Amino acid sequence: MNRLKFAALIFAALAPPAGANAESLDCAKASARREKLTCSSPELTKLNRDMTAAYQRALAQGASVGRQRELKREQRRWLKTRADPCSDAACLAGAYQERTVTLDYDARLNEAYATLIDHFDKGAEPGRKSALRLAQEDWTRFRDANCRYYSLEYQAGARASVAYSSCVLQLTKERADELEAEIGRQLD
Repeated sequence: MNRLKFAALIFAALAPPAGANAESLDCAKASARREKLTCSSPELTKLNRDMTAAYQRALAQGASVGRQRELKREQRRWLKTRADPCSDAACLAGAYQERTVTLDYDARLNEAYATLIDHFDKGAEPGRKSALRLAQEDWTRFRDANCRYYSLEYQAGARASVAYSSCVLQLTKERADELEAEIGRQLD
């Protein structure tokens, strides 16, 4: 087992319970509008559970403890800026569905990244490994900055948050596809 996977397993074992990291609701304690709306609808409750499961999968696939921290910050930001402004079930359902898909792509991206890193370790290609690490760090910074830039067109509020979330979804999907294609090239 490589060091990154070992570190991820240790981190997961030491992490707080799922409810502390994810958006699993205790409906008896629901106080925010989003929480009350979710708890009042079986469909929204299911979408929330699906999103929580996707979040846990993405955390488990996190290539590093640093990436896991970043994912937790993203989740908190998403809850505050994308889900909380929703005032009706349709808005919240769309927000949950979009976040679930984004988290699934994030897990795919991290799995592909870890596969490539392992491949370069086994092939004794330290130059390729360090280049990929740098490229991934640069890509993450680019994605976040680029999406912030495009969301500024909508000022603050729900529309800016939707623009940011949609941008992150699209770029994460493209990067996951790109890394998966690279696995095909490297392992052939």
